[in-house]
Amino acid sequence: MIYFTVDPDQQNFGSTAILDTLLLTHKELCGQFDVIRHWATPEIVTVKYKEQ
Repeated sequence: MIYFTVDPDQQNFGSTAILDTLLLTHKELCGQFDVIRHWATPEIVTVKYKEQ
């Protein structure tokens, strides 16, 4: 599990944008991720990243 905290002005980011932001500093991440944004409508979004 990875917990990622966003600033209040980033809380409108979608699940893919959250992962894109995280990948700026953690380029080694790849695979499938279930993203839960606790500040938004409860939902789990699955995002897949291909290995580079």
